[in-house]
Amino acid sequence: AAQNEETTNKLIQTTDELYEAYYVMGTSKELKAQGIVPKGIGGSRKVLTQDFNKDHFIKVDIRKENQINTYAKRAKVLTTHPANSYVLEKVDDTYTIRITDYKSFWSVSKYLVIEID
Repeated sequence: AAQNEETTNKLIQTTDELYEAYYVMGTSKELKAQGIVPKGIGGSRKVLTQDFNKDHFIKVDIRKENQINTYAKRAKVLTTHPANSYVLEKVDDTYTIRITDYKSFWSVSKYLVIEID
């Protein structure tokens, strides 16, 4: 019985880890200072370099978290996520990211970077 319980607990933990994702938001300056967005001038910016700093990210369960409030007047998704899997909505002067298809949205990357002003 104890072994079954241990196996069940490991399965639950593994499943939870499978559905873990992370997001961070900040101004361009903050994201650069935190080592999430590389410092550079113009051109297409590469987000999340190989050794990006994961300390500032918030962990979410993608099965439960389908909306991220930015509390900002301007918001931009910097990481790559399929355009048809989310909507950037303006609610009361601030933007909210509403994920309409979580499997598709998180399929490219388990990390979401949002630039706000």
